[in-house]
Amino acid sequence: MNTDWLPLERMLGPSLCADFMFMGTSEQIHLYKHRDTRRYLNIAPDGTCFRYSVQGYQPIGQMNQNFLILLRRGCN
Repeated sequence: MNTDWLPLERMLGPSLCADFMFMGTSEQIHLYKHRDTRRYLNIAPDGTCFRYSVQGYQPIGQMNQNFLILLRRGCN
């Protein structure tokens, strides 16, 4: 397993990772783009998620279960 995929695999599980592309890192934040929605999921190794703004990457905390459910439904 490539360490670039570890944060995403921990969060979503290996089966959903196929719907994402690894786009690189910004400092310690791993950047993943969903292949259909083209939206980014930015995750630090500790599971903290970030959104990008004009001030740079802003932490938004860890994803909650409701978001994961919606993401899984959207990926199927």
